[in-house]
Amino acid sequence: MEKIKLTYQNHEGLLCTHTNNVVFYGKQFKNIIDAIKTLKDLIVGEIYFTWFYNYHVGLIHDKTGQVYIDNRWLPTEEFAENYIDLKKK
Repeated sequence: MEKIKLTYQNHEGLLCTHTNNVVFYGKQFKNIIDAIKTLKDLIVGEIYFTWFYNYHVGLIHDKTGQVYIDNRWLPTEEFAENYIDLKKK
């Protein structure tokens, strides 16, 4: 599969030409439209890592420890885990 470097408003990512999936900050998105929903809430130049919990994927901010999931920022990993656990009930 060929991957092409991709930039959206200075956020750097990759595009898989075979599937149209894109990857930004280590998180895979179905397409660029889905990625934009997240990228609009991220600051270029900040460091984010992919965050996983109980089959959910988000991003965690390197300095603040805030977790971005479901198009919102949550204050801590523990808070985000509780939020996900409550969604299942």
